[in-house]
Formats: sequence, structure tokens, C-alpha cells
Amino acid sequence: MRITREPFSVETEGTILTVQTCYTCAIGNTMVQEYSTLEASDTFGAIWRRYSSDGGRTWSPAERWFSPRTTPAGVLRYGESTLTWWKAAGTAVYVGNRHCYPQGTFSKEALAWMTLAYAFLDSTGRSDGEERQLIAEGMDSFRWMPDVEQGRNGMMISFCNPEELPDGTLVVPAQSLPPDMLEYSVYRIPLAATCLIGRFRAGQVEWRRGGLVKLPREVSPRGIFEPSIVRLKGGALLMVCRASNSGAEHMPGYKWRSISFDQGESWSAPIPFTYCDGAPFFSPSSGSRLIRHSGSRRLYWIGNICAVPPKGNLPRHPLFIGEVNEMDLTLIRSSVRMIDQRQPEDDDDVQLSNFKVYEDRETGEFVLTLTRLHERGPGMSSTWQYRIRPGPLPDQLSRGSAPVFSESLPAGV
Repeated sequence: MRITREPFSVETEGTILTVQTCYTCAIGNTMVQEYSTLEASDTFGAIWRRYSSDGGRTWSPAERWFSPRTTPAGVLRYGESTLTWWKAAGTAVYVGNRHCYPQGTFSKEALAWMTLAYAFLDSTGRSDGEERQLIAEGMDSFRWMPDVEQGRNGMMISFCNPEELPDGTLVVPAQSLPPDMLEYSVYRIPLAATCLIGRFRAGQVEWRRGGLVKLPREVSPRGIFEPSIVRLKGGALLMVCRASNSGAEHMPGYKWRSISFDQGESWSAPIPFTYCDGAPFFSPSSGSRLIRHSGSRRLYWIGNICAVPPKGNLPRHPLFIGEVNEMDLTLIRSSVRMIDQRQPEDDDDVQLSNFKVYEDRETGEFVLTLTRLHERGPGMSSTWQYRIRPGPLPDQLSRGSAPVFSESLPAGV
């Protein structure tokens, strides 16, 4: 495996938090790239977009797509989002968090007044028509998902990359807030992982929520969230999630996995994501990504692995990539390669966790854009683009084509 990097430079104001890139046609090299700036913890500032017709070799001047604005109810902001090519719709689609921040910056009230928006993009990557609120079938704009009510709780996406299934269904990873969320402090709200299931029919999207995946508070005080989802060779869906031992460091810090055999409608009880020999690995409370290479069809996981038990979100370094064995849904230890690590001059709390990744259609490389957040202390960050060329098979375990699962879905899940 060969990994190279170069600085990522764009026109912006402030620290870049996320950069995502998406092809806007079924074939060819037209692309859109969206990047957002960080105003405060979990508080996005301006969002920018730029466009390319040559696979990202050159880009148009950046256009300010959105700026926060003050309303009588609070500050309107857009948060995390995803851009993805949706073959069944014949278009790229945007899905994103839309917040009202009553206090101006992040709070649990901001989570309670969150909705999700979606929009189709034209072949250049620009919005094609009006943005729509994402509302499940049979619901309304106020109660827009089952067990969700504006002002009480909500749902959101974070570290999201949708998966399109062979029948054209779009599965969008998401996380749900409990109805009693306002009773908890903001970073102790127990989240549940889930997905949004979209079907494109006659120019419209029919949405519904998939099954919930939960962890008890004695295992993860913040629940289970930021799921990454991929379709396995046998047709099932694999989900790998973040959890947290924040405030309860005697608990282990792992990533957790779950399986769905019915396109996300229900999920197995989560278990730790481990190496092939069954040994768990420590991982902080941070997002991760499952991604399949289109050429080799091999499945990879990208995320933080730390040498010592984490304390909540930290340490968010180093950052690794490794191959997933689809026979038993474990990480092949011999395949794991480091993408980046804390350097001697870096702050102890540098975060190598805010990344997005896509596959270059021409080269077959994974292109990962990462902000090394707080690398020289608070507010001192830099953004880099890494190119990852997968290498030869590390061992025979990755050659399996007939998945074997030991889990079964408990009744009522």
C-alpha cells in the first residue's frame, strides 16, 4: 500500500473542519466539493462549494454556499452533510443537518431544533431546484420522523456516507436522539445508531427510518453513533459505530459493529469490532469509515486505533487503514497501515479524525482529506489530502467470497 500527501489549500476564512467531494455524473470527471469552517465546538460557520470538470485537477473559484444568519428563534446554521451519486435517481444528492441555535452556539436546545434537508444536484454539482425537508412517509414537518418532535429531540447525520443498494434504495447512516434528551447534559445524551432509507419514485423520495441500534449507558454513557454502513458480498449490511467511555474511563473504548439482513429495517445487537484473532483494539470516540474498492472489491476500514485505553474522545491519533475480512467481519491485523500520526512538534491533543474519503475514478486511489485539528494547540490546524493506493492481498483471509455470520437477530430488534 502506498500513501502520499500534499497540503490542501482553498479560499476560506478560518479553520476547515470537513471537506467532501462527489462525482456529479454516472461517468466522467465532473465533481463538486464542499467544505465548511469551524466557528466553535460542534458549530459550523460558512460553507463553500467549488466545481471541477477534470476530476479535481483544477477547480472553479470557491462560492460561498451558506452563511449563518440570525432569526427571531436563534441563529440558523447548516451542519454536517453528505454528497453522493445516486444511480437510481440519475443525479447527485445532498443531505444535511439544518439547525436553529437558540443560544447562537452549540447546546442541547440546538439539537432539539434540528431537521434534515435534502436537495438534488445538476450535472455541474449545483442545486437543482428547491431544498426539501426530509420527512418520513406519514409524518409532517414538525413530527418528521417516528419518535421525533421539533423542540423535544431530533435526528442527525454525522460522518455520513450513504450506500446505494442494487435495487436503487439509498441507505443514509444517521443517529437518533431519545425523546427525553433534554433531561441530560449535552455530551451525555444517549444516542442510537440508525439509517434513513430512501426510495426514488417519480421524481420524489419516499423516506423512512430503519431500525435502531443501542448500547446501554453502563457500556457507553453516550450511546452508539456515527455509523458507517456498507453492503457485504452476501447482501447483508455491515455497520461500524462510534461509542464513548467519557466520564467512565474504567470501561473499554472500542468500535462496535452490527449486521442487517433486511436492508436496514432491523439490526443485530452490537458487538465489539475486533481483529481476526478475536482481540479487540482500542479506539477513541471518533468517526470511522467503511469503503469498498471498486476494482478489487476489497473492503477497507479507516479510523483511529490507539495503543492505550482512550479517555472519551482522546487520543484521536494515529489514523489507520486496514482490510476487513468478510468471512467473519473482523479487521485483518496484517493489513493495517498507518495514514498519519502525531508528530513530535504536535500538541498532545491533535485530532486526526475529521476526514472524508472517496475513490478517484481515473487512478483507483482513495483520496482522503483530513484536517489535523488543533495540531499546534486550539485553533491551530492544517488540512491535507492523502492518496492511498491499495496494495496486494496481505493474507488469504481476504479472499473469501461466501460470508458466514454467527449473529442472529434477537426478537423485537
